[in-house]
Amino acid sequence: MAFNAAVVLEVRLTGSDTNGGGFQTGASGTDWSLQDAAQYSVTDGVTAGTTTITSATANFGTDVVGNIMYVQGGTGSVVAGWYQITSRTNNTTIVVDRSTGLTAGTGVTLKIGGALQSPGMAGGVLVSGGSVAGNKVFIKYNASPYVITTNGTNVSGGCAVPPSDVYWSGYDTTRALYTIQAHRPTLQLNSGVSSANVMGGTNNTYYLQSLILDANSQTSSRGAFQTGEFFYVKAMNATTAGIFNNGDSGKAFLCEATGCTATPIRVAFCHSCVAYNNTLTSPTNAGAFQQNGLYSSVNCIAYGNNCIGFTTFLNINCTSYGNSLAGFDAINQTTICANCIAENNATTGYRTNVGRITLINCASYNNTSGRYGSGGGTLNGDVNPITGSGSFFTNAASQDFSLNNTAGAGASARAVGFPASFPVGTNLNYHDVGALQHQDSGGGGSTGISRARGASGF
Repeated sequence: MAFNAAVVLEVRLTGSDTNGGGFQTGASGTDWSLQDAAQYSVTDGVTAGTTTITSATANFGTDVVGNIMYVQGGTGSVVAGWYQITSRTNNTTIVVDRSTGLTAGTGVTLKIGGALQSPGMAGGVLVSGGSVAGNKVFIKYNASPYVITTNGTNVSGGCAVPPSDVYWSGYDTTRALYTIQAHRPTLQLNSGVSSANVMGGTNNTYYLQSLILDANSQTSSRGAFQTGEFFYVKAMNATTAGIFNNGDSGKAFLCEATGCTATPIRVAFCHSCVAYNNTLTSPTNAGAFQQNGLYSSVNCIAYGNNCIGFTTFLNINCTSYGNSLAGFDAINQTTICANCIAENNATTGYRTNVGRITLINCASYNNTSGRYGSGGGTLNGDVNPITGSGSFFTNAASQDFSLNNTAGAGASARAVGFPASFPVGTNLNYHDVGALQHQDSGGGGSTGISRARGASGF
């Protein structure tokens, strides 16, 4: 047996890693995980090697059904485990989701309700309970970070390695997936915790959302390393990688990476993400959005990095500004850039090392070494080039990368995107060049990323 697919775990900085920590959504009982302390806490539990657990003093009510229960200790030195209560027989007897296997358990600690305290322990509960696809972990925002004190995984105070097919999301006031939260909880490596992934599971495919992952500049650290999905995740101060996938299958949407000294973002597919102020220790041929796994970037922004902005194979409506190397570089691959802007980069706007690059409706301005440069590669074509006479942006110094309406500058990148109409032949074109779309007077609205706001995030 295993947890029901509707089981949801709760993590709060004010909780305890010996609480029950979870509840099955829709169960007949009461969700006691949405509080700091356990609702039931006794030390006279009895296990009999079956799914039945008893206590003479717990006085179990019908409210316990659906809750996750912490079981540990007693005469049999029961190893800590978490079990889902599936039914209540009477006020002294309950039934759990699977056999405890503890025939010698008497005087056992039982705790029902109360949130967990650390994300690492939430990973441990999922493993202990036998998670299934659809299980969720919600981490409540606190102004103080969840400090990770050990590089051990799925233990109290450790790094989290969620099993595959579970949702792992921060929240502010309302628990919800795929939501732009007002505040995101921060998971932070403590000083001295090296060789650690804040969120790990190299080959695990899970859904990571609404979290700030601070590697705190610790040695050999990553923000996140998994093969699934990243939504509204910020990785910062990583020394090995910020947001990183294994197997070239990860997907990132509305994510950011900053303060990283290696590989800020490397996933297979990236949409509406920002990489900024990353200071790579080996910037040559490295991108803030990096190849060798990152196949496409759409509506993404790279600015203020001491490396190339993008080394992605396919770049659509991306903006590269103020980077210390090229804005876009094909390196050793065949690359297409369409509707992109390269401005104020310290070498060229677009470049090939030994690869090939095709530019379609791409704009450039004020790149130190000009629009295009070759390190031995080939420019396949530069179709409908846009060369600005001034900055394209409203206020790039303040990270406002919306298009201004200055003739020869932002105005030249408005409503000129490729293709000229979509679907082709419909004569409908509201497509700008660059990561942001302008709003015409008299109605409509902006689409794409509304603004990149530096260290404060989206």
